[in-house]
Amino acid sequence: MVTRKDVADRAHVSVTAVSRVLNNSGYVAKEKKEAVLKAAEDLGYRPNPIAMSLRRQRTGQILFYCRDLGNFFNIELYSGMMEYARRVGYMIVMSGTFDFEQINTMMIDGVILPNQEIANRYEKLGKQRSGLPVVAASYGVALVSQRDIPYIDCDVYVAMENALDYLNRKGHERIAFATPYTIFDPVGGGRHIAYLNRMRPIFGKDLEKYILDGYFKGGDAFQQEDFFTEGKHAASDFIRRGLDATAIVCFNDNLALGMLKQFQDMGVCVPEAVSIVGIDGTNIRRYVTPALTSVDLSTSRQGAECVRVLLDMIEGGHVRSVTSVPIGLIEGESVRDLKLK
Repeated sequence: MVTRKDVADRAHVSVTAVSRVLNNSGYVAKEKKEAVLKAAEDLGYRPNPIAMSLRRQRTGQILFYCRDLGNFFNIELYSGMMEYARRVGYMIVMSGTFDFEQINTMMIDGVILPNQEIANRYEKLGKQRSGLPVVAASYGVALVSQRDIPYIDCDVYVAMENALDYLNRKGHERIAFATPYTIFDPVGGGRHIAYLNRMRPIFGKDLEKYILDGYFKGGDAFQQEDFFTEGKHAASDFIRRGLDATAIVCFNDNLALGMLKQFQDMGVCVPEAVSIVGIDGTNIRRYVTPALTSVDLSTSRQGAECVRVLLDMIEGGHVRSVTSVPIGLIEGESVRDLKLK
């Protein structure tokens, strides 16, 4: 059986350093920490979970609340959490049941929430009753009313601006927006505000004609949503309205893929007839034709940061109220360059 001494010998560090890394407690230089993690992985070292739990008063498990597994964004968020957790000896438990009594009986050390709407609900319904450290992914902290829960934030206002800037560089000026929520619904957040600010000077009083919205008929933050089907409805509305927009920015990738499928079924060629840009940057964008151009929200990195910050909280460390992740853009084949005419 592989021991901590074996790991220490392999990494050329002390057993104490190995213990600090594997217990995620105490300072260890970055180079030594990476050497310990690699040595443990190479040797197949696996600590006894029950003994570790009793010794550290830790379970080695974190709960990620996620009900919507139909949205590939959440899968990539989870993947980022899982990869980081694996490296530090933790496991991510996923659950779609949000029940405080059940959470209190689970062997977990902390909770990760998928967005700020659910974090706000968690605060109101009984955070104090669980007593567990909690972090949440968020998408525009300017819209967050409280900061008791640390947020790992991706600014979707900037994401929308990136999408519009990219389309402008490709010669597109008349750009529509497809969103499942009504345009003034706060759930839409920064995407909605950025679009309105940028496109109002272009469309003037006709702006709302170019907003394909209101397909989500729920209203509960815990309700699962079918973005793909909502995207199909948005595509049909775009054709029915006879809009002259040359491009459409979609609320997320799943909605964009629904639009793409519906356009194809209706004989509308993308990007020849209309260009499409998603917001997420998920890997699923590669598996359709044409490959979807999308704003990259660094989803896996956001998931990893959720785990890192939560573990700092579990160990009693000081954490910032907001940690931001970068935004980029991934070019695909779904945008036509009008300047090449």
